[in-house]
Amino acid sequence: MINGLTQINNYLNNISATPNFQLFIIGSILKEGTTTIYDDTKPAEILIDVSVRDWVFTGTKNILNTLTEYELININDSDEPGEYFRRYLQLDTLSQLEQWKSHIENEHDHENARDYINNEKFKPKCIIAKLTALEEDIYFIKVINESVLLKKRTILKYLEARDGYVIDENRDKKLFLDDQWDGIIYNQHVILLKENKILNLFRYYEKFREAAQTVVSQLESLNLLSGTENLNEFIQSTVSLQKKLAKAATYQIDQIRTDRISELINQGMINLNLNSEGKIECTTKEEARVVIDVLLDNFVASLITDEKYRVHNKSKIQSR
Repeated sequence: MINGLTQINNYLNNISATPNFQLFIIGSILKEGTTTIYDDTKPAEILIDVSVRDWVFTGTKNILNTLTEYELININDSDEPGEYFRRYLQLDTLSQLEQWKSHIENEHDHENARDYINNEKFKPKCIIAKLTALEEDIYFIKVINESVLLKKRTILKYLEARDGYVIDENRDKKLFLDDQWDGIIYNQHVILLKENKILNLFRYYEKFREAAQTVVSQLESLNLLSGTENLNEFIQSTVSLQKKLAKAATYQIDQIRTDRISELINQGMINLNLNSEGKIECTTKEEARVVIDVLLDNFVASLITDEKYRVHNKSKIQSR
């Protein structure tokens, strides 16, 4: 993937004119006759002057220049963002974004975004730029909200004569936009430049939070922990723990042998403490990680060397 982006970057740095570049806005609009129900809109095109295209394109090139200096890593291979890499995920993981991209690709006559932008009932969510280079389409994503849409910063002004937006230095309340992007869609992947903005917009972590909460609720009936309050607090504040614990949602928690866990703790194989009632204490984030490993059955002893391990990504040996 990085090779393809590098080729596009080199091409864009060596052309003299701005290539085909379109802007789209997506959001939700208040349903007629209601006060709280919003319907999602389809991507509508923001018609822009050539000066706007040139200005946005300059920032886009700068982002691609910077991106090629990083390593790209699948989000499933790293629980947290890193300083020297950028994470990505499959586009179909964010189904709503995939639908937006499909609409932009397949619709020939896009709705004019001006009607939405001027509508007080419209709540913007996202701006997407479509850039075509080397016969490939690459998309740039910017997460926005209602206050930002009307913010007095770099402003685009609408000109009736051109039926489009131009750069306006008067900073009137029109349309906010800048040349910084939060994500890139390329080859059915979403590269996360500003992770939280993209993942929160599409509620990527919601499923992990819900699954983790289900497991914690099941734990309460096992009488395994001295209390689930600390574990729940650590999980709610740490995405990596949510994702890890979510795996246990498909396990049969009620079949966990609490007596065997206590035995392994007393043997020193599992680094946890038992209180006077024989229940596991969980007071630190590291203890929370170990508790989750217990639930995932991540402790084994080698049949060959008798060494003890915490393991991940186990695969069962099928009996012959």
